[in-house]
Amino acid sequence: MDILFKRNFLNFFKFYFFIIKYELNLTNNKKYFCLGGGRQNDDSLYQYKKSFFPYDEEAMYYTGRKIINSDIFNQLIKKYNISIKHSIESFKDPKEYFPIYNNPKIKK
Repeated sequence: MDILFKRNFLNFFKFYFFIIKYELNLTNNKKYFCLGGGRQNDDSLYQYKKSFFPYDEEAMYYTGRKIINSDIFNQLIKKYNISIKHSIESFKDPKEYFPIYNNPKIKK
């Protein structure tokens, strides 16, 4: 990809999210538009997302970790050869991927 294409692509996404934000505010009177955060506090993923709305107020939000269907979860960790112990440790560590089989280091 050349630099011009990348710049145009990024500008398109910024415009696209601006329109979505405008529409949500206009039609539903929403105050926040959440793109999610990064993997860690103030990392490059967060900075990239923040670049879409650099002047907007930030809002704190929290995500939960819950296994809804333990049978399917167990099948998936077996499929990817993940130990139950590693799975439980990753569940407790907020820096780990959840669910653990979403970790890009896991061979699929």
